[in-house]
Amino acid sequence: MNSEHEWETVDWLREARQLVDWVKGQAGNRVMLMIRHSHRLVNRGFQASLTAELTPLGHEASVEFGRRLPTDRPVSIFHGPHIRTEQTAERIAEGLSESGGDLVLMKELGILLGANADPRKYAAFAGEIGWPRTYQLWSKDMIPEDAIERMKAYTQRLRPYTLENLAKASDDSLHIHVTHDMVVAACKWTYLAIKSDPGLDVQFLGGFGVVVEGGTLQGFMDGKHTDFRVEISGL
Repeated sequence: MNSEHEWETVDWLREARQLVDWVKGQAGNRVMLMIRHSHRLVNRGFQASLTAELTPLGHEASVEFGRRLPTDRPVSIFHGPHIRTEQTAERIAEGLSESGGDLVLMKELGILLGANADPRKYAAFAGEIGWPRTYQLWSKDMIPEDAIERMKAYTQRLRPYTLENLAKASDDSLHIHVTHDMVVAACKWTYLAIKSDPGLDVQFLGGFGVVVEGGTLQGFMDGKHTDFRVEISGL
């Protein structure tokens, strides 16, 4: 497997390539990335998706992601407790180390697994209608709260571990959060104040970035910049 060739040519790595290139242009600024784990087998059914690990390509792509990160800033990587988010974080750290980067922290955050939910009720719900439809209904508060926590409540709980943590970091810090597509999509919807109908369209190793610049925040996703203002302690 030619991992460098795969990195440059695989279509689902487009978001990842954009994010890495964007980070390189943010020298001296505090940067946060919120990304989905790397490649797993798809179309294997709901139950199989719950335990799926990374494919060989997923491992290689994560290493390439890490190799291309800037080496002149301290990097902290946070990941959820699920096996494929942990594998992704470890492979990113491996690539960063190979390129001489500075990993100062690797930490598991349980909250990156997703919103609080009743496993049986939520699994039955998502297993019947699929992840994309589940996300759409969740974003519109159309799933009973006894099955899953409201999206806004979840992202508000997540803020201290993401945006507020970034605001307290050193000026050149890079924080990477490795999670799942539903978490990334929820944070895009609430952190970046996207006005269009939300969709579950996050690619593997894709997501969005946030930079602290002059006392304000700027978001980056889909190759575009988004200016926004939020009240964050420590900013």
